[in-house]
Amino acid sequence: MKTVDASIQDNNHEMMIDPRWLQILKASSGQACAVAIACWSLLILERHTWIPSLDAWLIQLIVFIGLLSTMLFLVGIASSANLIFKPRIKLQRWMTRRREAKEAERYIPFMSEKEREIISYLLQRKEKMFTAASDGGYAATLISRRIIVLSINSGLHYSIEDVPMMIPDHIWDVLERNKTSFQTVTSENSPHPWRVPWALR
Repeated sequence: MKTVDASIQDNNHEMMIDPRWLQILKASSGQACAVAIACWSLLILERHTWIPSLDAWLIQLIVFIGLLSTMLFLVGIASSANLIFKPRIKLQRWMTRRREAKEAERYIPFMSEKEREIISYLLQRKEKMFTAASDGGYAATLISRRIIVLSINSGLHYSIEDVPMMIPDHIWDVLERNKTSFQTVTSENSPHPWRVPWALR
């Protein structure tokens, strides 16, 4: 009898360490979920004596597989959510916008008169977008600070003198909060302050 029991234990031990069990690590989220449900259901049935009692080693094995498959399922769900919602990319974008907004606000006291005139002109008219020469004209320094950025779409053709540019929303909010720093008053017929006259080119 002891020989038979020893043989059964050896077989059980071999089954538990069989490398083919590692195939479960390759299971999809759906497969891992199905295995987890099956394991936990089996333990519930055994606990309520709806099925014959299981050996201790088998219960341990079922618990191990249940935990492993549950973790694989959760990791799969997390990976899918990461691909769909891309939280890391969104966080990086938020951090970039926050940094740019702070840098823009810190730069306001050091803006030149021409830079203030340009910002005042756009704030007064509530214009976030405008067109300018490809080099930015007098707005070139604001472009280098990313207070103004290009707003072009690939595949479209633009005139070298009328390239779309814009103030990003997060920068616009900063300028609106500090609009008292831009008191330059311009009339409705004022020329675009970022345009460099031909005679000065």
